[in-house]
Amino acid sequence: AYLLNKNETAVLADVKSKKLPASRLLQIYQNNDFTSLREALSAHFPVVEKLVGADYFKHLAYDFIRKHPPEYGNVQRYGEHFADFLSRHQVNDSLTYLADVAKLEWLIQEAYHAADADPLDIVALRKVAPEDYPILRFLLNPSVRFLESGYPVLKIWQNNQENYQDESEIRLDTGGETLAVFRTGMQIAFQKLTPGGYAFLHAIHRGCAFGTVCESAVQVESGFSVDIFFQQCALNHIVVAFTSEASQQS
Repeated sequence: AYLLNKNETAVLADVKSKKLPASRLLQIYQNNDFTSLREALSAHFPVVEKLVGADYFKHLAYDFIRKHPPEYGNVQRYGEHFADFLSRHQVNDSLTYLADVAKLEWLIQEAYHAADADPLDIVALRKVAPEDYPILRFLLNPSVRFLESGYPVLKIWQNNQENYQDESEIRLDTGGETLAVFRTGMQIAFQKLTPGGYAFLHAIHRGCAFGTVCESAVQVESGFSVDIFFQQCALNHIVVAFTSEASQQS
């Protein structure tokens, strides 16, 4: 409570030191605590920091820390609410996309630290009788995360990466995008999703049988190719396993 400036100074009586006053020791501890949390936010949201500038990011970070103190001891999990914080904070009228960039950076953080998964066993899948495909239930890579944005947020993020070569102009009026963010090995990857692709993967995420998954995609996007999209998901390590209703019930 003292570290978060809640003025509970009774803690001063419990700090013993022969060299420095208790208030000075607590101030040092407070500075170190805030600095470590600010550095964690800086590591998790480097593009946000680049967009607003280091000095203003420090101001945002300290405000966020006071309003959202850590809930866990692991700083890798700190920053989950930063995007929501930015969406309520008037930063800059020209940075209307800032909260969505923060959402993307947090999903990258989550995907990077998600559990590993083996690739889809294509040999086993080929042994399934075609008439049994509708009852299969596929599993997504544990690292898969979804982002829907009204802005070209991936392009914005990419253009702010070191050594990125694309010099094309970013136009905010070109519309938004839906992304799947995931990890393959130690690399973060992205896949832009059409309405059908998003419906397809989201239905898998909800645990739907494959027949329902396909229907969900075709209903929202006429001409959606289930075969082509599923092959892409298998090759890109987005879909990693399957089971049947019978095996789930057993």
